[in-house]
Amino acid sequence: MEALALHSQYGDPLMRKTITDAIGDVLHQSPQLAPAVARQFGARRVWSQRDSLSGLVRAGLLVSPLDVLAVSQYIAMADDLPGSLNSIDSEKADTGVSR
Repeated sequence: MEALALHSQYGDPLMRKTITDAIGDVLHQSPQLAPAVARQFGARRVWSQRDSLSGLVRAGLLVSPLDVLAVSQYIAMADDLPGSLNSIDSEKADTGVSR
């Protein structure tokens, strides 16, 4: 997960999008990976997983209170930090358009 977080931070726009999409798919299939994703991507201030992680919390797919806490902290940081790039802002910055 650490390597993917690093590559999503420094890779070219196509690679970053590919990683974002792949991690989203993995989280959908294996929600138990959410805390690791939140920690690794959050440590690098990469907020591209905000929507995927938020969806897991809203769907009640995280069972451990510690997992919910780790993921909720990531989501809060993605939403609240000035100048942070969440997945929608990141896409707009890369392409000039939003979804």
